[in-house]
Amino acid sequence: MMRDLAVIFLVPLIVAAIAIRYEREGAVTRAGAAIDPILGSRWMPVACGLISALVMGWIWKGSHFIPNIADESAYVLQAEIFGKGAWTLPGRALPEFFEQMHVFVTPFVAAKYFPGQSLLLVPGVVAGFAALVPLLLIFGSGALVFALSRRLTNGWVALLVWAVWTTTRANLRFLPSFLSETTTTFLWLLGWWCLYSWHLRPRRTTLALLGFCVAWGLITRPLTGLVFALPVIAVTVWSARRRGLMREIGYAVLVGAVVLAIVPVWSRFTTGRWTETPQSLYTRTYIPWDVIGFGLDTTAPLRTLPANQASEIDRFKELHRNHTVSSISSDAVARLGGLRADFFTSWRAGLMVFFVLGLFSLTPVLAIGAITALMLFVAYLLYAHPPFWTVYYLEALPVGAMITVLGFVRATQWLAKNIDTGPPSFDPKPVTGMRAAGAPVSVALAIALLIASLSTMRSERDLRNRSAAPRLWLWDIMSRLPTGHNLLFVRDDQRNGPRTLVTNEVDPSRVRTLLAHDLGDEDIRLGLAKADRSAYVIDAGRRTLIALPPVGESVKP
Repeated sequence: MMRDLAVIFLVPLIVAAIAIRYEREGAVTRAGAAIDPILGSRWMPVACGLISALVMGWIWKGSHFIPNIADESAYVLQAEIFGKGAWTLPGRALPEFFEQMHVFVTPFVAAKYFPGQSLLLVPGVVAGFAALVPLLLIFGSGALVFALSRRLTNGWVALLVWAVWTTTRANLRFLPSFLSETTTTFLWLLGWWCLYSWHLRPRRTTLALLGFCVAWGLITRPLTGLVFALPVIAVTVWSARRRGLMREIGYAVLVGAVVLAIVPVWSRFTTGRWTETPQSLYTRTYIPWDVIGFGLDTTAPLRTLPANQASEIDRFKELHRNHTVSSISSDAVARLGGLRADFFTSWRAGLMVFFVLGLFSLTPVLAIGAITALMLFVAYLLYAHPPFWTVYYLEALPVGAMITVLGFVRATQWLAKNIDTGPPSFDPKPVTGMRAAGAPVSVALAIALLIASLSTMRSERDLRNRSAAPRLWLWDIMSRLPTGHNLLFVRDDQRNGPRTLVTNEVDPSRVRTLLAHDLGDEDIRLGLAKADRSAYVIDAGRRTLIALPPVGESVKP
């Protein structure tokens, strides 16, 4: 740990010191003069976004772009339903065979989650490549991280911020997925861009786009969206009042209201009531304990989830039971530990020193982002979750990257002062401390960060491959079944956790192989209902496949 801390802390400073020392020799100055226009070009954000998308796409390819956990499967299923022009599908005749985490199978088929994420996934689903939109959002996020950082500082600082953000393990693990945080991360960055743009030059279109970002975040992840909305609204109103532009806020309110109106419509055509969202109905039906608050709600569910989810449910119940008001401080420490492990991973531990220095370098504009990030952390202290589940904080990671790089800038300013190449001042636009040396140093360090992170990228890709292996194996077996219509009873062990193998289809009648839970002697009921299908039982734990006799032969008169 101490070696990692020393290496990642000292190496950038040594590189910067050498560049500053020889800045007057000419070579560094010429390199900086050549690189600065590139970092300042309008194509640089596009290049950064493309690299981010390629990195994340390569990692995601490790699991063949499949929905890897139950949450992802639910989002994709709902996107497929939306793609058919419907809010829900008819419920399953024998729902106990098709129970799926986060999904209703009776009296209708639909996902519980707020609709923002699934609505965005529709174009990719319709095009036949569901990962299309998440990859585009990752591209947009990477481009905005660079563009927004450059706007607030300069090109070489922006490049380092982007490199630190892209190579963060939490991003490498969670961004390449169908999880809704991919969308809210993009919305936060775009919203901050709009807020700063409107502050510099008030325009109705910018304010309307800001209203869209706030509202779409609310219909995607309500708590995360609320955390983003509060400071954004406060700053917007404050700025509008100072300029006498309060009437202009109406445009943002109008756009936001139109987007937010999706929620009651979605509720009405799913649950039958304008005021009851599918998420609240699902919670009450299946997991009444999974709510914001402290302690375990012991209310009995109205329906039970699949048996293979029992161990996972018990673990989450235990989390809620131990999540009390008195445990807030220990929970906060544990979650900060999880964030440290995923942001300052292993050899990146030395970046923590720069992060601490960066906290003393915040301008009022950057402080808004830092306050929002802190609010996000505090908000999720109200909800029980494992410390390693850092996906809830992805939206705050660009802020962490910016603070870390600002700390590095402060350190280089100290070097510049002592090497006697420039005054020890700190002005975030432009950032001083390194003149011509800044550009070549940032390029060298950005490339070094990407190369040094290759092992983490490979590790995350391999992890995805291992976690997706049961489902990929199942799909391989399904492809080898005899031609015709088949019914496959899945005897799933409890090791898959949230990666349940039985998922629902938007049109079961047209599916060649229909998946169902193996319920032992109860299987005969579904077999009778699907007598036109050849039936099999597959054991995911033992990796065995058994062909069942036709229903008529398996039932004695």
